[in-house]
Amino acid sequence: LVARRDEEVVLHPGSVNCALRAPPSPWFVHFEKVKLQHISVRDASNVAALCVLLFGAPLDVHAKEQLAMCGPFKFVLVPRTAVLLKHFRETLQRALFARFREPREECA
Repeated sequence: LVARRDEEVVLHPGSVNCALRAPPSPWFVHFEKVKLQHISVRDASNVAALCVLLFGAPLDVHAKEQLAMCGPFKFVLVPRTAVLLKHFRETLQRALFARFREPREECA
């Protein structure tokens, strides 16, 4: 595995994910890094690329290149899908922020 700062990491031997031969997604989030013989990540969870696109860094869509950039990560997407995803993300964020501001209000 490679961490965000291009440092090589491995899943901690005690991690449930350590036994996975082929994880469903190449993306992991983790709570803690520890230095053993290598840098290991504990409490790691596998996440789908869609989660990275929806909740990661700001999304920058380049329709002509069929590319969506989420921070340093590049995703190849059909232009229409990339634009729809960007609009969905914006709508979802507005709904979540409204809910955070007024937690007791009913959702529309």
